[in-house]
Amino acid sequence: MADDSDVSVVQALMQRNRAELVKLLECEPEFLRDIATHAEHQRRLDAIAEFENMLGEELPERDWQKWFQTNDWILGSDFVDVQDDRRINVENIADYLVKSVDQHLDIIEIKLPKAPFWCDWPDHENLVPRQELVRSVVQGQNYVYELELQMNINSELERLRGPIAKPRVLLIYGRSDSWDVDRFRAQRLLNAGYTDVQVLTYDQVLLRAKRAAGVKGA
Repeated sequence: MADDSDVSVVQALMQRNRAELVKLLECEPEFLRDIATHAEHQRRLDAIAEFENMLGEELPERDWQKWFQTNDWILGSDFVDVQDDRRINVENIADYLVKSVDQHLDIIEIKLPKAPFWCDWPDHENLVPRQELVRSVVQGQNYVYELELQMNINSELERLRGPIAKPRVLLIYGRSDSWDVDRFRAQRLLNAGYTDVQVLTYDQVLLRAKRAAGVKGA
């Protein structure tokens, strides 16, 4: 066990190092920026690692909602602000109402990674989305409709803190880690059929986050 003299020496060293660090930061302000940049980069790498670990677990949707709320940067650079109020109206509550770079409101909906994407059988050799996915897309389209109904109500615009014009939905749904090129092509065709909904899988969101964070091999 350290005696009082050892503790005092350590305290003195810490105090001196702290004073030297303060002096360095005053003389070299870019050093502080470098520290902040490094800390943010490390935080994102930690979040990516946590994301990958969560994909291996059976978690409820609320855990994913909480994770995305804490790490909203992973939603993409098109979204600059996640609204505190998720209510579109009294009857409809989105997972996220977000303000896009053009300052207008969009919607983000998340389902579980285990949500089934494609039917097990093709239709005339064409891959067919599962009914669960279709229902999620329809839910998103209904949210768009309900949000557009608020665009001329001043009190609602004030509550929502953003203008409304042609809102879009980002739907995060299912996995694609085992897909072949045919399934990716089918997803692209699926998204091309919607003007107001884009469907991305958890693996695609993860890949985008890794590339944004500069992860090698992503």
